[in-house]
Amino acid sequence: MRALGCRGGARWCAASEAWPTLLGMPHDDAEAKDLLSRRAEKERPNTGTRAQAAHELITALLNLNLTAGFKVQSMPSMSTQGMRASALMEFEQRDVIVSAKNDGQIVIWRAADQQNKTPVDLDLDLVTKSLVGKQEDAFRTPVPGEPKHQRSALAVVVEQALQVMFK
Repeated sequence: MRALGCRGGARWCAASEAWPTLLGMPHDDAEAKDLLSRRAEKERPNTGTRAQAAHELITALLNLNLTAGFKVQSMPSMSTQGMRASALMEFEQRDVIVSAKNDGQIVIWRAADQQNKTPVDLDLDLVTKSLVGKQEDAFRTPVPGEPKHQRSALAVVVEQALQVMFK
């Protein structure tokens, strides 16, 4: 069988990659990339992807400094206590610490109470190499025909930090 647009009876050529599009079948590679990424992470789990994503999440939290009167400051001294990155979040007389542990887990606790650390349950999106919430995002309007977005990890962390701060 000769491939579309190929010369010399080649069974495969660059034009044959266009078959799904030519036949009107959309090809979405997001799920395939996710499957491959999850398998790669399972086979070599110590790649540091989750830890890097957690560090980037703390950096994003720091960018919220002075939003609506909340102060968010870096705490570099926490790195010696098994934390990769930490931020102190303050509002008036209340404060919490949000930290990314060396394994990529995010934890939150009141600055005055280091014994009661609350872990934040987030998923690692291996395609984007970022942390995401487990719930669907009700804040963003879904685009018809596209899968619904997962909730922003930053929003999940801020929501839990506020719960710890104001309980």
